[in-house]
Amino acid sequence: PPSDYDKPRVMVVGKMPMSDDFELMRNLSGAAGELVRDILENNGVSEDEYAWWYVCNIVRWPQLNPQSGALSQKWIKDCLPLLHQEIRLWQPDYILCFGAEAAKTVCGKSNTLKSMAGRWVSLDFNRNLPDEEPVIHTAKAMAIMSPSAVLRSTEKLPQFEASLKKFVQLVRGVDFM
Repeated sequence: PPSDYDKPRVMVVGKMPMSDDFELMRNLSGAAGELVRDILENNGVSEDEYAWWYVCNIVRWPQLNPQSGALSQKWIKDCLPLLHQEIRLWQPDYILCFGAEAAKTVCGKSNTLKSMAGRWVSLDFNRNLPDEEPVIHTAKAMAIMSPSAVLRSTEKLPQFEASLKKFVQLVRGVDFM
């Protein structure tokens, strides 16, 4: 695993890459990413700091059926080992889940966006390989609506900004619960 100096403290987990993200091979590269970066900057997170955040998705390819917003459970199941491996390797201190599917996948099916609104949960991960003695790493995770949802319904922007601000406070050591 990377040293504490090399690992990102923050992991951001989204649903899936948008078509722009897939073409550019970079997550949050379009309007959704710009929205997130603007709000983070307004809350004291510099571009240099954000550049060290690890951003990934549950599913690694764009939605193949543009008529459907939901992810196939088979796709999630197929991609889940990679997400677990990323968490194990990077050992983030904080995880930000964008959207309901990311919240349920990372934090457990009982953790919905509504139930996690304004709060964080503590998650324990085994950071060793399956045949090794378990060494547990704990991360604090929050779930907020997806920036793509905000772009589709701009009346949600104030709630999204407030939620992202709370996440920044959590990363800065402010325990707001």
